[in-house]
Amino acid sequence: RSSSTKLTLPKCQRVEQAHDILTAVRNARDDLVLYHPVSEFNPLVDFIFKHGKIYYAVQVTIGSKHDANPDKIKTMVRKLELKRGETVVLLYAVPAGIFEKFATDPPAPSVERCSVKVISILNPAANFK
Repeated sequence: RSSSTKLTLPKCQRVEQAHDILTAVRNARDDLVLYHPVSEFNPLVDFIFKHGKIYYAVQVTIGSKHDANPDKIKTMVRKLELKRGETVVLLYAVPAGIFEKFATDPPAPSVERCSVKVISILNPAANFK
């Protein structure tokens, strides 16, 4: 996997908590609202936002492996009730130090209308000072 590709994400305008982040982002009137769950236990992602016709679902982890069960991904896509032309990008955000070792389980899950990417976060602690 190449770590040279830079991914630029749009800047969210505000952050909101929701009991069901998928329903919240789907029904939102505004784009670029970052939703995170009230509960720390969410089936697949830590937060989600929408920009245009793309939903960005993000799972942040410091482990070298993470669940990417295609059935859970399909459920997420189904609950978003995607309209024509809409897609989902599922991002696994990992520290740069484990980027090359990181793997999803299963590797490279394939789900219609959803791409799965792994991104590295350079020095994550410095980003939140």
